[in-house]
Amino acid sequence: MIRSPAVAGRFYPADPRALARELDTYTSGAATKTAARACLVPHAGYMYSGHVAGAVYGSIEIPPRCILLGPRHFPYGAPMSILTEGSWATPFGEAPIDSALAEEIARALRGRIGRGLDQIAFFVVPSVVAFLALGDVVVATLYRSGAFGARDVTYVWGVLAGAAVGLLASTSGRLYSSAFYALRNTRTPLNFAAIRVALTVALGWFCALPLPVMLHIDPRWGVAGLTISAGFAGWLEYMLLRHSLHKRIGAVPYSGVLMMKLWGAALVAAAIAFAIKRVLPIHRPVLVGACVLIPYGLIYVVMTSWMGISTFSGALSALRKRK
Repeated sequence: MIRSPAVAGRFYPADPRALARELDTYTSGAATKTAARACLVPHAGYMYSGHVAGAVYGSIEIPPRCILLGPRHFPYGAPMSILTEGSWATPFGEAPIDSALAEEIARALRGRIGRGLDQIAFFVVPSVVAFLALGDVVVATLYRSGAFGARDVTYVWGVLAGAAVGLLASTSGRLYSSAFYALRNTRTPLNFAAIRVALTVALGWFCALPLPVMLHIDPRWGVAGLTISAGFAGWLEYMLLRHSLHKRIGAVPYSGVLMMKLWGAALVAAAIAFAIKRVLPIHRPVLVGACVLIPYGLIYVVMTSWMGISTFSGALSALRKRK
């Protein structure tokens, strides 16, 4: 792609010799040059801002490789973008884009999002497994007392398990939405959120009302259908956000090996916690919760640390820095 000069001949001369003479009048070299890391200069027509911009450029050491940041003057196109290949045409000739540097900047953004997804998965995966495999212990620990009996625990566990279906997608999708906000694009996440809400309403109605009748089960299980439908809609929103962002900045790195380790550690920890629950001689919900859920969390952290996953220690370091 070659970016043509949009205002050559109006804001500055289109003839290279005339342009060179005009630049010489603005950039009278200073006695000493400053090795600046960055500078802010006006970029209007040279007749308006040339003396100020020239004074700045004439007083700094301009390196062979520069990063230019500028605003978008027109209401069309992407709110924020980066050219990763091609050149900028000028009256003096074409200025090639440093494709390697541009790709490195884009890769850094993708890597930051990828690391964020890994951190989200580290905490959400064990939550999902706990809700599915140990949800009865979680619910009983929090609620079981008085008139809240075993039947109520099972019911709330089913609703909680339904919510777990889309938990990873919903939390990861929020990070993709934040990436769009950082790119000054609020419309794309809004459109996909509207699709998610519409799908949740449609699926929720079906799963909450007609489906229990069709399956000949207690109608109150329709509430679990609501949470499951919201989970499926969350996965659709996540995939739409992911696909759209990848078209903008390239594919965000995804570690299948890391996800296998996280799920494996969570499942092993859940199996051990479930075995502890089966052999416990006590039945008080709070004590059972402490004896089952605390070992579950500790086993998960120990296993992931043993596998070389440093997300937990990284999160603790980040919290210490904030303090």
